[in-house]
Amino acid sequence: MIKAKYITKDRIQEVAEFLKYAITWLLKQDETGDGGCCHYVLDDDLAIYCGWEEGYEKSECIYTSEETDRSDEYYWAICAGVKIRNDSDCADYNFLCFPWVKDTGDVCDNNITLNAKDADREQEARFLLESYVDLRNDINKGTVVLDYDECTF
Repeated sequence: MIKAKYITKDRIQEVAEFLKYAITWLLKQDETGDGGCCHYVLDDDLAIYCGWEEGYEKSECIYTSEETDRSDEYYWAICAGVKIRNDSDCADYNFLCFPWVKDTGDVCDNNITLNAKDADREQEARFLLESYVDLRNDINKGTVVLDYDECTF
C-alpha cells in the first residue's frame, strides 16, 4: 500500500472528524458513567479506536475521567490507536490489542494521547493513517501478525 495514494486530504479530514466526535462522545459517556470506546474501521483486520486509558498524571492530559480514583494519583485520558479489529468486544480501549512483530513478539504500539482541546486533529489523523499503512504493509510482508500465537520468538 502506498501512503501517498491512501492518505488523502479527504481521508485525513474524515478521521479528524471521527476523533472530534469520539472525544465529545467519550466525555458525555463519562458524565453518565457509561464509559465506552469509538472505532473507525480501516479494513477487515484493523480499526482506529478511541477511548479511555488509565495511568496518566493529571498534568499529562486535558481530558480526564470523572471516574478517576484520585487517591492513587493516576488519571484516565482519552487516547487513540490503530488496533486489531474486534467487533464483538470493543467496549474498552484497554482490552483491545495492537498487532505484534512476528520475530520478537514486540507490540506495534502507535497509541497517542489526545491531550489538547485545540489540537490539530488533522495531524493526529495523519499519524494514525500513516501507522495503519505501515502496519498493513508489514502484515502483508508477514513481519507483523494479528495473532500472538503466530509470533516466533
